[in-house]
Amino acid sequence: MRKFMSHKVVHAAKIISAEKQEDGRWHFMREGAVHDTTTVEESPRFKMTKNDLGYVVHYADGYISWSPTKAFEEGYTAIEGDTAFADARPDANMSFGDALLKLRDGKKVCRAGWNGKDMWLVLVGGTPDMELTPGTVYHQAGLTHVSIDAHIDMMTAGGTMQPGWLASQADMLADDWLVID
Repeated sequence: MRKFMSHKVVHAAKIISAEKQEDGRWHFMREGAVHDTTTVEESPRFKMTKNDLGYVVHYADGYISWSPTKAFEEGYTAIEGDTAFADARPDANMSFGDALLKLRDGKKVCRAGWNGKDMWLVLVGGTPDMELTPGTVYHQAGLTHVSIDAHIDMMTAGGTMQPGWLASQADMLADDWLVID
């Protein structure tokens, strides 16, 4: 069989309580909800236990399913909640070209398919005729003034800014770009 890697953006929540209905469907109470519940059909792969209530997963096409905790957490990285992606719009998947236009509008962008958490890009405008501080690499190379061209920088998973980010072929062909407001 061929291997596949998921690149879907979904809405999901950890299940905190579950009750099986008489018709065989499950009624869930999800984390962060007061009165909001979800009902899903039981399937042959549905193996909820008292020790693993898992996640309720809502897909963009309206399909709702259940996922075991381990499988879900190994397959998805949060782009919402307590991360830099709090305002990301999972429904706004864009091409790389669209992401470049958003960068030019001053927005931060990221890919849903990136493995690292809290990674994003920003467009840095150029700096014409910048006077260099003594001791810098440029100054040591004999320059006193330099113009820095516009470029894209990346906030890395390690929390550092990487100047001059370059897109890979996968990044340029991806349609899972998101705007972070």
